[in-house]
Amino acid sequence: NQWWEVDLQESYTISNMNIVNRLDCCGGRLHDYDIYFYGDDVNKTLVDEIYVAGHNGDRKAISANYVSARYVRIQLRDEDCLQLGEVKIQGYPASGSFPTESLDTLTVGEDAARCWSTKGSRILMTSDTFDWKDSHTAHVADVPSPGPGKLAMLPLPKKKTAADQTFGYPDFAVEVALLDRSVVIRGEKESGEHKMIGGHVIVLHTPHVGQHLEGALLTNMGQQARLGRYPLHFHMSDCVHGSTLAKNVIWESNQRCVVIHGSHNVTVSENVAYDTKGHCFMLEDGGEWDNKFLYNLGAKTATNIKIRDQETDDFPSTFWITNPSNHWVGNVAAGSAGPGIWFELKLRAPSSGLDINRGINPKFLPLGTFDNNTAHSNGFRAGITTYRSGYRAPPGTTWNNIKVYKNEHSGIFQHG
Repeated sequence: NQWWEVDLQESYTISNMNIVNRLDCCGGRLHDYDIYFYGDDVNKTLVDEIYVAGHNGDRKAISANYVSARYVRIQLRDEDCLQLGEVKIQGYPASGSFPTESLDTLTVGEDAARCWSTKGSRILMTSDTFDWKDSHTAHVADVPSPGPGKLAMLPLPKKKTAADQTFGYPDFAVEVALLDRSVVIRGEKESGEHKMIGGHVIVLHTPHVGQHLEGALLTNMGQQARLGRYPLHFHMSDCVHGSTLAKNVIWESNQRCVVIHGSHNVTVSENVAYDTKGHCFMLEDGGEWDNKFLYNLGAKTATNIKIRDQETDDFPSTFWITNPSNHWVGNVAAGSAGPGIWFELKLRAPSSGLDINRGINPKFLPLGTFDNNTAHSNGFRAGITTYRSGYRAPPGTTWNNIKVYKNEHSGIFQHG
């Protein structure tokens, strides 16, 4: 019976596996197989086995129950040809261990601990797995903080530390953000057919006027399937030098997050978007120039129904980019049902009819800045992608210091 085996070079504690089938053809050949786990001893002792019954399908997630093994083998039970697309094995060195800190403390920087120590404050912790939905919230408890840089929390739903399935590398620690703000903009909750109709904030046709919104919590905002009704929206305002959307939280949006449409020179910085629907931080028409997206965090970006046929919110990205001649620095896409960051370069009406955009094709425009951005725990296709429209970037175009990990499919998927 045909088999495939990998040597991990040392013993690992294996938490789970993802078996990806061939997607071009012959997917039916991967069925009814065993997974064998062998130890690190000279006799290569069998320490555990898992039987996977039936057809694998395109991909299958398998819990390995934290078995410690060096060799992992996949073997068919019949005499068919064994064909695999990809095998992902997740775990950490068996010689290491998880941290012993308790589940009711969260270690953060001392500055954050001082600012966030209010009883009842709600804290977001992003996903530390391949699952885009695996983010969690917790509350600061009514007890003194247990030490410098630590917050006393109500019990966390699960342990989330730098060591969880990432071999202890601090580069893979989850992001932590405060979800509460003193100023709250809340859409009225309705039921029935208006359940997904919340509030919206729009800056409408205000050229050469600086607009500012900072430090607000926006919840139940956005109106599902209604064009132009988003939580924060600059609409056809032309050049608005000095305008800022900063340090806001968008939580439980019904449609999108921060939308820049036909407007230029807006700075969108240090905002948090959590549990939202459709594209999140986005340029709407491809006719937006020199806007800055700096140090924003998005997590749990879910699919949404489409406003109209040409939209792609049913395949959402946390950062949706239609024109590369803008600036993205230090942003984190920490869990989208689709790509984390998607260059879907296109120019469409009404921006295509403006003089500033005549004769341009965003697929060939120079990139403004794309530095120090992170994409992890995202779903279909890639952490960062230029597919389907493609990007034929000018020679010398660079993405600097990009960090991409733990995405369900590709890390980076470039398409010209």
